[in-house]
Amino acid sequence: MKYLFTLVLIVLIAQCSNNSAPLTRREEGAVVGGALGAGGGAVIGNQFGSTAGGAAIGAATGALSGAVVGEAQTDRQALVKSQEEILKRFFF
Repeated sequence: MKYLFTLVLIVLIAQCSNNSAPLTRREEGAVVGGALGAGGGAVIGNQFGSTAGGAAIGAATGALSGAVVGEAQTDRQALVKSQEEILKRFFF
């Protein structure tokens, strides 16, 4: 099982690095959240007798959470940029 997880992680990283367009914050968040969730879920699932099930649930939860956080960062960045433009118009 450990080898399967490692193989999936290597394929995921290779697929992400093969893309010519940079990842958005949402995509970055989903990848990082999914990887961290899978690792944490595997550890917790191992304690309850289902490492693969824990990893799958953790990966799905982590990917979803990471995508939501990444999208929120994108929205926040857009808001800050628009506020900076308004301030530049009034003060510079």
